[in-house]
Amino acid sequence: MIANFYLIHFDAKLEQYARERGGKYMRYSDDILLIIPGGDDEAAAATAFTTGEIKNHGDALEIKAAKTCVVKFMRSAKDLSLEHLTGPQGKNGLEYLGFRYDGKKVYVRESTILRLYRKVSVAAKRDGTMHVLSNPAASAATLIGSFNNSLFSQKFSRVKKGELTDDYKSWTFYSLLKRAAQTFGPKGDRILPQARNFKEQMKERVRKAILRAHVRQQPQAARCLCES
Repeated sequence: MIANFYLIHFDAKLEQYARERGGKYMRYSDDILLIIPGGDDEAAAATAFTTGEIKNHGDALEIKAAKTCVVKFMRSAKDLSLEHLTGPQGKNGLEYLGFRYDGKKVYVRESTILRLYRKVSVAAKRDGTMHVLSNPAASAATLIGSFNNSLFSQKFSRVKKGELTDDYKSWTFYSLLKRAAQTFGPKGDRILPQARNFKEQMKERVRKAILRAHVRQQPQAARCLCES
């Protein structure tokens, strides 16, 4: 939030730069997107202007080359073709705010999917361990079979039909994907298939979490039995 209002004068400069060249400028916190008509020379000039201008708004502010990418889109008969110019990112398309665009279709960034799976793993470890602790005498197979996967998946997976509201706080990750696919229209028809095996992945993470928690509990259960 602080970044959003601290750089408001920087925004004005970049907005003017883009508008004078028939382009468009957007920023969300530290994610900057500058779209300029032209080719390699225009891209280099826009990069130089942006990296130079940021220094006028704070001595410690810097646009790092390691996080900067420049891609060029060229219009063909049906859609756009993509050429990666500079930067470690953007080789598979323009990346911005969790999405990737290759000139033809929009995708959710792979890193966004990976972050989601990390969150699922953390939740699976927590809920799986609690399930084991609540049923100390049950076998691993019984624990896995009795775990409520449907309830667990509600935190991340698809919502019931008609429940996709404008209140983003109630969204699951699948809600986000569904809204994004609707917003991007035909260009976003690859988004939902990216989560095709999501429910099975969640179940597998829960299964492994329960097995690990069950193994950890065995020595403790044995010690308790001996002491009694």
